[in-house]
Parts: sequence; structure tokens; C-alpha cells
Amino acid sequence: MMEEDDFRDTFGAELEKVNQSKVDFIKFERLESFESFKIMERFVAILTDKNLQLELESILANRKPFQNFKDIINLSNFRQSWFDFKQNELEKRVKIQLES
Repeated sequence: MMEEDDFRDTFGAELEKVNQSKVDFIKFERLESFESFKIMERFVAILTDKNLQLELESILANRKPFQNFKDIINLSNFRQSWFDFKQNELEKRVKIQLES
């Protein structure tokens, strides 16, 4: 796979350092799709634009919710609000993992 080769070429030295001293690092698991979906639902619930809120609720209830949510958010005035909200949610998740 070419992408993996490019990744190893770019980050090979860093990967080797990590492999040599794994105890110095914390591995954070990737979000499960249901967790990402819950973040989108929480964002939709706090939207002040009721038309956008209804549109996104419909999108989340239908096929391809991730791609369609992204498409609509990227064209809305709430794009940055979404990024800020998602960042905050991810930071909370990391904090919880660090505290456990």
C-alpha cells in the first residue's frame, strides 16, 4: 500500500522512537462510529438555527449520516461552531482517559 509506505518514510524515525520506549507513551483509541454519531447528535441538539437543526436531525436519521452531515455543516454558518464543539468533546474524552 503506497500510503503506508509514504507514512513510514515520513515518520519512520518517530515510529522507531515510540517502539523503543512504548512505556513513555499513551495510546488513545480511535472513536467508534457510534461515539462520533453521539457527538453529532449532541451538537444538533444545541443548535440555535431551528431549520438547520431539523435538516441535520433528518440527515442523522437517514443513510450516510456522516458524509451528509459534513456536507451540510461545511456549507452552513455553523461550520466553525461544529469544529469547536467537536474539539471540546474530543478533549473531554482524552481527559477522562488520562484520569482513569
